[in-house]
This record gives sequence, C-alpha cells and structure tokens, in this order.
Amino acid sequence: MAFLRKKKAKAGYELGVNEKCIFATRATIQTYKQNYSEAKTLRDQVNQRIRKVKTGEINVSGWMRKEKIEWLRSGNQPERLQNEVLTLFSTIDKYLLDLMEGNTANSTVVSYKDHLKRANHYFKDIPLNHVTNAMVQKYVYWLNKQTIVTGQNRGKLLSTSSQRKHIEDLRRVFRWAKRTADQNINCEIFGSLTYPKKRLTKFDRLTKFDNFSTRKKELKKYGIAETEEGAFRHIIYNKHELAEHLRYLKKTLWEDGSFPSRRLFVALLFCSSTGARRSELCRVKVIDLDLDNKSALIWMRKGSRDLDLKPHRRELLEDVIPYLTVLLRQTPKDQQCIFCANDDHVLGDSWDQKLERRKWDYLTDQFKKALGNSMYANADGFHVYRHTLASILLAEGYSQAEVKETIGWCTDEMAARSQHITRQRRRSTLETIRQGVPKVEFDGLGCVRFGAT
Repeated sequence: MAFLRKKKAKAGYELGVNEKCIFATRATIQTYKQNYSEAKTLRDQVNQRIRKVKTGEINVSGWMRKEKIEWLRSGNQPERLQNEVLTLFSTIDKYLLDLMEGNTANSTVVSYKDHLKRANHYFKDIPLNHVTNAMVQKYVYWLNKQTIVTGQNRGKLLSTSSQRKHIEDLRRVFRWAKRTADQNINCEIFGSLTYPKKRLTKFDRLTKFDNFSTRKKELKKYGIAETEEGAFRHIIYNKHELAEHLRYLKKTLWEDGSFPSRRLFVALLFCSSTGARRSELCRVKVIDLDLDNKSALIWMRKGSRDLDLKPHRRELLEDVIPYLTVLLRQTPKDQQCIFCANDDHVLGDSWDQKLERRKWDYLTDQFKKALGNSMYANADGFHVYRHTLASILLAEGYSQAEVKETIGWCTDEMAARSQHITRQRRRSTLETIRQGVPKVEFDGLGCVRFGAT
C-alpha cells in the first residue's frame, strides 16, 4: 500500500507506493514540504485506488508507468485512443512524443524518427488496421532499393541489418498503439518476413587488408576511382610503404618546424610503433611516458560504451624516443596531455568523452591535410597503423598471443578478427607443400617435362 516517509536531506514528506499490481518497483507519487495532513489525505485516496485494482474493478495492465502514477495521484484515468481511427501518421507522432516525454535518450529518438520517415513515405496516412503482412513484405523489398542520404555512407544501398532495424522500429509503433488503444491491431503481420540476400558490390572484389600498391592495381583493374569513398578501406602497408609513408610525413611535418606539425608527426610515429588507437592518443599524458625504460602507459577502453579505463604498457622503439624527447621539451610545463593542444578533455584522473571525440576529429582533419598532396591522400586514417603493425608481426612469425600482448587487444575474438596475414606469407606457406614434388616445365618446343625441385 501507499506510504509516507520523512525525507532526510530536506524538510517534508515523500508519498510513494510499492505494490506489484501497480508497479514492478517502488515509485514516488508526490513530495510535500510541510503539510502532513494533506499528504495523509492523498495517501488514503491512493490506498482506495489500489484496492480497486486488487478487487478487479479497474484494469491497469495496459497502462504505461507514467499513466499509472498520474491516476494514483489525481484519480483521472488516461485518455485512450479507442474513439478515433488510428492512422500511421498520427500514431508515429504520438509514439515519438511519448518517447521524448519518457526521458528516452535523444539519439535513440532521432534514430527512430529517421527510420519511421521511410514508413511514412511508403504507407502514406493509412489506418493501422489496414496494414497486412503482404504490404509489409513489399515494404521490405522497397527498402532494399533505398539509399542512405546522410553520413559517410551516403549514396549506398541499405544493408540487410538496416532494413531489419526499420521493420523493428515500425513494429514498436504497432505494439505501442495496441497497448495504448483498445482497437483490433494485429502485430503478427511482422512475422515470417523474408529479406533479400546481401548484394555484391564492386568493393567485394577487392582483397581485404592488402598492401597499398596492390590495392592501387586492383582499383585500376576493376575501374574503381581512388578518390571514391571506401576504395582504400581495410588496407595495410608493407615495410617499404610504411618507411616511405613516414619519410614523407617527416619531411612535411617535422622539418616544417612549427610545434603543432611536429606534435602531429610524433603522434603518427607513436601510432605506427605502438599500434595505439586515435582515442588512446588523446589520453597519453606526460607522466605516462617512461623514456628511460623505453615504454609508455596507454589507457584503453574495451568499447565505446565501456566507462572503465584499463592501463596497458607498450614498448617504444629506439627511433621514437628522440622525437618524444624533443616534443616533451616544447610542450608547456602546465600541460598534461602530450598529443593534444590543451587539456580541456581532462577531468582529474579521467576524460570527458564528448570533448575527447572533438580531439579525435581534430587529429583526423590535421592528418588529412598533411597527406593532401601525397600519393596516400585517399588512404588516411590512424587505424591503418594498427593493422599494419599487427600484420607485420604476424608475418614475421609471432604468435597471436604475443601480438595481442604487444598491440593491446582486449579479447581473443578481437585478436582473431584483426589477424591479417600478408599474401607473401600465405604464398610461402603454400610453397612448403610443394617441396620434393617434381616441377612441371616446358622445353623449347613447348613439350611438358618434369624435373626435380
């Protein structure tokens, strides 16, 4: 039943209820500052309403949580939608408004709104009772031909997973309407839907995680422009390309002489030798560098939603230490982060993720400008250094466990997914099965003859 509780921090009383027939957990109905008699009167009224639910006089099973709280507080039952014809336009608007009033994350509401725009465009203002399974199936086929209009993937067709999200968001609207209105709304129309198979694109012909020069040859072979978005996605550098890449950056950034340019070059050199991510660069502080022992402490997260930071010590190469020494001398003494212009994103011993993301974007923009006039202009990205380091170590024969410890992978699944063996190592592996097998050769007349290996 309802209860009154004296508040500790402030003078007043808190009226709440902890009934399983009303709520699954405890809920606060109202708070009073001083008037105990008024709070006691309302408590008695709330208890009477709870008794009506227990005796079955009022059924609240289809009500939402905020509607139950409002009814317990005022006695006014929620306005149902049974007296009006529910159309798709009006239902979606009310559903989104209910999400915003329910303190749903703004990013989630925006995502639902973008997905439901296509449903509005396709179904028009149709009554919900008129939507059938065949109509939803045609909607799936229609989604299969739609393209993305915003973001870095604009112009590309919707993936199968994106189509499923569109259908799931539309199903949420129907479920909300069925729970809110006492109409015959069929939510079973979303069952047994078939989705088209994944379409092959011109990028599927490209070899994943090939080196830069091989990728350029493949792009020319299949007629894909180097400036096209995604042409250089998932590439690695071989040792020669990495050395040439770093020499170009040294000439354009380090020898330029300005402090921001030198700081960017050292950050890229640091990434290529430690496999640090772009986000981890922003968290490297002066106190994390141990140049005497040739190591650095890097703070990494398991994922973007993980709030816990885990320290991981990485080894530093000999050629990186002199550049870090010069950079430390030029960094202001009162600044903590070495690869950022300021410490705005530092919150004591932690980091502000929102401001941290701005630092990431700034580093990426500066990196693109640095490579603007080079042959690597369309292959910019910090993660290519991480893939390159992992691939070179694996090609040299190091085990997955050793590379995982060196580069700082968090899980075995991530290590297995990021394991890219170069084509040269794959070919040398295959060549071992031909040892001792006679070679097939041709003589001057074009006749086949066999010889020993």
